Amino acid sequence: MAEPESSPFLTEMESAPFQLEEKPGLARPSIRSRIVQICAPFKFSIILLSLFFYTGVVIIAARSSSVTCVNERTWSPALEALEWENRHLGAYIQYGNYTGEPSQHVDASWNSLLQGMSIKILPEELKRIGTASLELRDGSGYMGSLAVFHELHCVKVLRQGLYKDFYWRNSTERELVLKHEHMEHCLEVIRLSTMCRGDISVIPSVWEYDNREGGSGALLGPSIRDGRALHRCVKWDRLQSWAKSRRLDLSDSTLLLPDSEYS
Repeated sequence: MAEPESSPFLTEMESAPFQLEEKPGLARPSIRSRIVQICAPFKFSIILLSLFFYTGVVIIAARSSSVTCVNERTWSPALEALEWENRHLGAYIQYGNYTGEPSQHVDASWNSLLQGMSIKILPEELKRIGTASLELRDGSGYMGSLAVFHELHCVKVLRQGLYKDFYWRNSTERELVLKHEHMEHCLEVIRLSTMCRGDISVIPSVWEYDNREGGSGALLGPSIRDGRALHRCVKWDRLQSWAKSRRLDLSDSTLLLPDSEYS
């Protein structure tokens, strides 16, 4: 018994819309070329959507990187105290509270600037930071310090080294050796921290003349004017207020768990 003739998947009427009219002298388009013609509009749409998506990603990335660099920082409990501002830094010796010959006023200014150097770090905060530190005797936390205070401490040490005959006049020979090593350490801390932050604010240049008291007025050469550059800075008062709220009194000899009690 003969098998019935199989029917094509599409009947002639159903396949008609996909057929191109044959013209004399022209070869009938291949299946591949017909598929290309059908898919061309979709291909254009996919490319257009890809361009829109890429543009959106670039805009979002640019916005997120221009707000602050907080997301690129290592975690710190002090992140909640950070606010930023743009300002000029006028490093003028004659107007400073932290420079010049030793005086009660200058020393008091430095002591005030370093309030909040030693602070309490809560147990869960130290765990998140992923390090170890000296434990408080009452078990409420650990002693730590924000890096910026260590750097300011180093600046203070270097300033005292400029006037060592005043600040270290009663030091023994051994103490002077240790203080010199401390100064070398502080120079390295400031070098590394300065390079770490990499402030890219552009500082303009000017011609400098010897116009200070007793000067000749002669041209000294090109010089930079940092006071004219705009820097992105932390609002210091807010950050220090946060640190002072956690300040530890190191004059209390019972503050820390004794070394003998560490396992």
